[in-house]
Amino acid sequence: MPPFQARILVLSLIFLSLTAMGQGSKIEIVNANALLGGNALPNGAKRLIGNVQFKHEGAKLYCDSSWYYPNENRLEAFGNVRIKQGDTLDLRGKYLEYSGQSKKALVTGGVRFRDKSMTLETDRLDYDRKNQHAYYQNGGVIVDEDNRLRSERGSYFSRSKQFFFADSVVLVNPKYTIFSDTLLYNTRSKRADFAGETRIESDSNLILCRRGFYNTKTNLSAFFKGASLIQGEQRLNADSLFYDRNRNYGEAYRKVTVHDTLEGISLYGDFGKYFGNDKDSRIFGERAYLAIQTEDDSLFMHADSLHFYEDSSFKSFDAFPKVRFYQSDFQGLADTVYWSERDSLMHFIEDPIVWADGQQLTADTMFALIDQGKISWLKMVSSAILISKDTLNDFNQIQGGEMKAYFKDNTLNRILVEGNAQSVFFAREDDGSFIGLDLAKSSRMTLWFKNSDLDRIVYGKDVNAQLKPSNSIEASDRRLQNFEWRIWLKPNQKSDIFIQPINPISKELETQPKDLDPNKEQKDLNRDEILDKED
Repeated sequence: MPPFQARILVLSLIFLSLTAMGQGSKIEIVNANALLGGNALPNGAKRLIGNVQFKHEGAKLYCDSSWYYPNENRLEAFGNVRIKQGDTLDLRGKYLEYSGQSKKALVTGGVRFRDKSMTLETDRLDYDRKNQHAYYQNGGVIVDEDNRLRSERGSYFSRSKQFFFADSVVLVNPKYTIFSDTLLYNTRSKRADFAGETRIESDSNLILCRRGFYNTKTNLSAFFKGASLIQGEQRLNADSLFYDRNRNYGEAYRKVTVHDTLEGISLYGDFGKYFGNDKDSRIFGERAYLAIQTEDDSLFMHADSLHFYEDSSFKSFDAFPKVRFYQSDFQGLADTVYWSERDSLMHFIEDPIVWADGQQLTADTMFALIDQGKISWLKMVSSAILISKDTLNDFNQIQGGEMKAYFKDNTLNRILVEGNAQSVFFAREDDGSFIGLDLAKSSRMTLWFKNSDLDRIVYGKDVNAQLKPSNSIEASDRRLQNFEWRIWLKPNQKSDIFIQPINPISKELETQPKDLDPNKEQKDLNRDEILDKED
């Protein structure tokens, strides 16, 4: 054969092959109780009635009656319509349009689509056998062994076992219900990915987010873009939230907050942990802080770790270590702070310092009753001392084994001192001129204040008191044993709770020459002068 003719033959074969592929294989008639056709029906159409059965490329088609158009390789089926392909596809309905050329089917009327992993029910379904793609646009319900899903629009890809749902999506699981705008669900992995406003409701909690995923088989999930977990009066918010429903345990990242609406307590931080079974939330971060909201003021508290939990129906929180707190008229620090709803007491543990109404109060341990954001009383146990600085930079002091200070509207009203009570007061005239140093010792002492100034003192029977004039005052008279004025540690504004201040004496030492001659006599630093300057 000449080369030119051979090329023509090859091109002709290719054209015929492509034409055959485009047309698709013919739909075959397998059975019918009655067959009408011939010249009586236009365009070669055939009418099949009773127990009608077709087959096409591995699939069997059943119906009560059908119009079959062999010239167009398509059919219409009516009544008890069914398409079955092995155990991978079972599609049923009342009416069917099917093209053997495109392998596309339209089924309407009580549609039921089944494969190995799920069942889909809708009123109208388009199914592409070639791409194994089914979709509906007028509402559908999907059921697998664990979940029931409903949406207005949806698509199913049989190969990947992937569903795409849109518009009013609802996934119902025995343990929870998911509401979302858009949801992807894989019937093999049982994982649901959602986008848009999403709500997950259960008996134990409520989860809100705008993007995330939920594995309905393992109950592991992740939520993003403003995620919230709400349980009772507590609400956990974060940029990202990872949650294990089996353990009721979650981890939160970035812009983490925990709110208790009943107690008015909020925690803020960079990272958080949530233990739902124990009603326990923990917050961490360099700028982690706790806020107690009141009508008039709020208390802000920073620590490396913040812990809010419920124990025996009583809510509690603790903060540690390096606690610093600020309220407009109540500031302080401690290594650990603990509060419980059980007794409404706030405990300050390990070297606590509190400033209230211009007074510095220190002790080994302190307890405070704070009601509606206001301090009612403060109890100081072991090595208790109160220091206040007067207008002429002298320090009035009260010291004892145990001390209890009472406040009214956050203003110091009365102090009760028990055990080795001692006081040092710089007595002055109304014009500020110095009268003398008032020194007193007793086993018990009660001091009354008016407008934050000492008004009167009631001593026990064993009182030893004296007023020393200026010419007889010794240096040791001016300071009680536990005196230490540490005003440089005081947070003066909310932002100060995040700052660990440097000891001014250390700063002064840093300015000294490094090559000091140890044989030269060095002048001692005057601590009080440095503190006064810092103040």
